[in-house]
Amino acid sequence: MCKEYRFALPPFCHFTPDQWQTIGHEYDEVRDCMLGWDITDYGMGDFDKFGFSLITIRNGNHLMADKYPKVYAEKLLYLKEGQYAPNHFHWFKTEDIINRGGGNVLVRVYNSLTDEEIDYVSDVTVHTDGRTYTVPAGTQIRLTPGESIHIPQYMYHDFAVEEGSGPVLLGEVSQCNDDNTDNRFHPPVGRFPEIEEDEAPYRLLCNEYPAAKEELAMEWKEKRFAILGDSYSAFLGSIPEHYSPYYPQPEAVPDVLQAEDMWWHKLAESTGMMLSVNDSYSGSTVCTQVREGHPAWNAYARRAETVDFGDPDCILVFGGTNDSWLDREVGEPVYAEATEDQLRQVLPAFCHVLAVLSRRYPAAKTVAVINTDLNPRIREGMCQSAAHYGAVAVALENIDKQNGHPTAAGMASIARQVEDALRAR
Repeated sequence: MCKEYRFALPPFCHFTPDQWQTIGHEYDEVRDCMLGWDITDYGMGDFDKFGFSLITIRNGNHLMADKYPKVYAEKLLYLKEGQYAPNHFHWFKTEDIINRGGGNVLVRVYNSLTDEEIDYVSDVTVHTDGRTYTVPAGTQIRLTPGESIHIPQYMYHDFAVEEGSGPVLLGEVSQCNDDNTDNRFHPPVGRFPEIEEDEAPYRLLCNEYPAAKEELAMEWKEKRFAILGDSYSAFLGSIPEHYSPYYPQPEAVPDVLQAEDMWWHKLAESTGMMLSVNDSYSGSTVCTQVREGHPAWNAYARRAETVDFGDPDCILVFGGTNDSWLDREVGEPVYAEATEDQLRQVLPAFCHVLAVLSRRYPAAKTVAVINTDLNPRIREGMCQSAAHYGAVAVALENIDKQNGHPTAAGMASIARQVEDALRAR
């Protein structure tokens, strides 16, 4: 359809998988801003009914704003007849959806309530091509070729094609796009599916690019690394005896059964580094408002102060998941000495962790490994705080999970992304 409607694609859309193996840092913007091809079935397993094909042509990255200052994004989207793109809103992004050609697209709109549920009652104010009007909740706005609609923050919307009108080529012009953290689907669905390859890929998707190949920025072989972590890193026998492990749990994550399946073991294997201390406690929070029934000392903010990490060359801080799950107060980054009340909030406590570790282990490189599916404010605040303290921020993407925890494939992806971050340094 791009060719039919004379929409030429940028050069990076034509790179083959083999070419990507040799492409260097000159195309880091494509990697870091997730430009290029994207396809999803929203984890439903039925692409012909639930699916979208997309190309991100340009984008910024609000987590790396100093390097990529663009505040806008542009996409092409393709929806064929019979496909449906599920109901969702964006916390941060506003966007215009434009029918670039083909059939007619139907965009159903709802307001959202203060608790982020769908407002099935109130009328919706709609902006289409300079026209402002109101429609009842759940109305499908029909866009013929050339027409567009503005989608503000917190407006629920879905997409379908008008029956009999044929496939649709859509354009999207928006603020910076972050599909890892800025979609609230209702009901919840996935965004980046696992793909079972039945033949070699024709093009890589935007979350599949290999890192630019080069030697590790530091000579990591035989260097020691320590972990301050939670259940994602807690394997029985690899943590202090009085700590609570998560793995192995065959009934919860059936393919992570040995220490060799853990992300830290795979990282050590691929880099030649040595794990010296694994201080990971399942269920622990970064902030001092710990999970009910847990000891106060297991908060990251306390363990950073007291645990003996030895003489590490690198300390990996991997946390925030339980804070997000337990809906702990987020707060704002605090770069001075935090009060006890502030340490009950996630971001002040995270800053405290980084500050304490940098004071106690000035020769060690701190790496902040930041999970997917976190409260977006936690994820963004952790990236900003890491930059302030000179830590390496690894904002994970597309981690396969079961019962909220990494599978073997997810563990391998975490190890690979951490290694890629070390290479980039």
